[in-house]
Amino acid sequence: IRCARTGELICYLSGWVASGEFSPDGKLIVGAADNCAARIWSSKTGECLRVLTGHTDDVKSAIFSPDGAVVATASCDGTGAVWEAA
Repeated sequence: IRCARTGELICYLSGWVASGEFSPDGKLIVGAADNCAARIWSSKTGECLRVLTGHTDDVKSAIFSPDGAVVATASCDGTGAVWEAA
């Protein structure tokens, strides 16, 4: 993750990310990936806090609910899933 203003590297997210989104409070990032999983990282440290597995094909979208309590994922396997964010 880089600062939009300065370009300075803030933190590095491990794994491949197809798309990502910050939680409403800015503390977490959820990312969708082409490895049947989504990940939740700390936006401060880049530490992977949780791997959301269960899809059988690429995960193309992952978003937080407005209150940040849950994450919804959508996969090329034709399924969607809802996960607790914490």
